[in-house]
Amino acid sequence: MKKPAPEYSFMVQVLRLKPSGEVCQLNAPEPARRALCHRLDLLSLDSLTATLTLTPEGSSQNVAARGVWSARYAQRCVVTLEAVAVVRHNIPLHAVFMPRAAMPDDVSLEDDEDIEEIPANGEMDVGEWVVQHLAAQLDPYPRRPDAVFEGVKGDDARQPFATLIDIRDKLPKGKQ
Repeated sequence: MKKPAPEYSFMVQVLRLKPSGEVCQLNAPEPARRALCHRLDLLSLDSLTATLTLTPEGSSQNVAARGVWSARYAQRCVVTLEAVAVVRHNIPLHAVFMPRAAMPDDVSLEDDEDIEEIPANGEMDVGEWVVQHLAAQLDPYPRRPDAVFEGVKGDDARQPFATLIDIRDKLPKGKQ
């Protein structure tokens, strides 16, 4: 089964990286941000940027990736359904990208580092990696600071078992 194409890609050819490392500036274009809104259920995604330093590790095909990402987006409030504006600024990223064949069973990395796979073609998609970090930071229940849930009003305020109580009250005394 073929994986769907990511909405935002920034492909890096591992073998073309300088031994001293390279800095990559990512800035998701508007069409990609629109597609990401649909994927991540956002009302808007005004910006998604990242600054990454990619450094090959010795003679191996591993690549250390470090940097930060920032985003401005809006989610729908779970109470009022209005927009909740969110700004994430300079959120750290740390990972080691390595080919599947090079991945040992027991890997010891710093607690804040991830292991990411480099596909067999030697191209790593750091754009999708940044998008996954954005997705992990999204609030599953965004709420405006001034939002107040007042519950259900009127006839709908009845408790879930109120109908059963009504039926019980209508039964003859011996059948309850």
